[in-house]
Amino acid sequence: SILVKFFDMCRDFPKGIFGTGTKKLNISVFEAVFSVACKVGYTTKNTNVEAISQTKIEKLKNDSDFAGAASTKSTNKDKVEIRLKKAQEILLG
Repeated sequence: SILVKFFDMCRDFPKGIFGTGTKKLNISVFEAVFSVACKVGYTTKNTNVEAISQTKIEKLKNDSDFAGAASTKSTNKDKVEIRLKKAQEILLG
């Protein structure tokens, strides 16, 4: 499944890669990385997952626009769109 392929891609990432600050898991970070990595595979109905580097995930987490859209009222449609746009730019750009 695409989820298994995604977790395979993440296998060597350090513990807490999807976390921020003291949080071990920030769902907004996970959502953004998962969404970008799996977008092509999902739309073409296969299990292809884009390789995403740990360095780019850290860069995404440190981006002020992304962080702002992930910190408060994170379920707001506009904030979700900002996060996904920034993730696309930083992770695959």
